[in-house]
Amino acid sequence: MNLFSSTTNMGLIVARMLTSVVLSPHMDDAVFSIGGTIGNLIIRKERVVVYNVFSVTSYVQNPKLRIAPFATTMRYGEEIVASILMRYNRRFFPFEDNYMRKNANPAIVTSRVEKSIRKNLNFDNPVRVFAPLGVGNHTDHKLLSETAMKLVENRTIRWDQLLLYEDLPYSAKPNAVEKGIQSFQNKFGVKLQPSLVDVSAQFTLKMVVSGVYRSQYDTQDLRDLKNYARSLSQGANQTSEDRFFERQWTIVSQ
Repeated sequence: MNLFSSTTNMGLIVARMLTSVVLSPHMDDAVFSIGGTIGNLIIRKERVVVYNVFSVTSYVQNPKLRIAPFATTMRYGEEIVASILMRYNRRFFPFEDNYMRKNANPAIVTSRVEKSIRKNLNFDNPVRVFAPLGVGNHTDHKLLSETAMKLVENRTIRWDQLLLYEDLPYSAKPNAVEKGIQSFQNKFGVKLQPSLVDVSAQFTLKMVVSGVYRSQYDTQDLRDLKNYARSLSQGANQTSEDRFFERQWTIVSQ
C-alpha cells in the first residue's frame, strides 16, 4: 500500500485534502524527528496536523529561564514560527510535561491524554497517524507511544494507519534505535518493520525550521541530526553527501 497515495482505499479521489496527524510529545519533536516527511506530505498537497501534546512546560535549556509561563510562551512562539515556515497545522493540548507534573498518577495522565487525542482524531479523520517510537526512554515519549497503541487497541485507528517515528536527537546515539525497537516489540507483542523515506528535497527546510527551536537545541544537536539523516542513506544504498532519509516503523504482525 502506498502510504502517500492521494486516493482512498476504494480508489475514489477525495475532494478534501487528505490529513495526516503527528503526535508530538513536545513543541519541537515533530519537526526534529520527521520534519522531512511532513514536508513531503505538504508538497503532495496533504494537510498535516501536529498535536503538541505536553505543551505546558517550564523547561528550556537555559536554567535561568525555567519559569512555567515564560518557558511555555517562548516555546509556543517557536512552534508558531515553525508551523508557518513549514506550512503545517498546529494544535496545542493543555497537558503539563513530565518536567512539571512530578507526582501525577501516570495512569490518570495517560487516560486523559488518550481521551483528548481520540476526540481530535475523530474530528480530523486522518489517513495516517505518526507517533513516537519511544527511543531514549523519555517519559513523555514513552507515554505517547503507549497511547498510540491504546488507540489501535480500541480501534480509534487501524494498526496499518500507525507509523512510529524515530525520536530525535535520542535516536542518533549508538544502538539507541535497536534498544527502542526491542523494547517496543517486547512490551506490545508485535513485530515492526522499517521504511526509509527520502527527505533530501525537504532537508534544507527541515534544518532551517529545526533551528527555530533555540530554547531546546544547540548547534551540536543540529549536526547530529544531519549526520544521522545522512547515515540512513546507507540502508537505502544511496550513500551521498546530498541524500538524507528519515525512518519510520510499521506493525507487520500482532
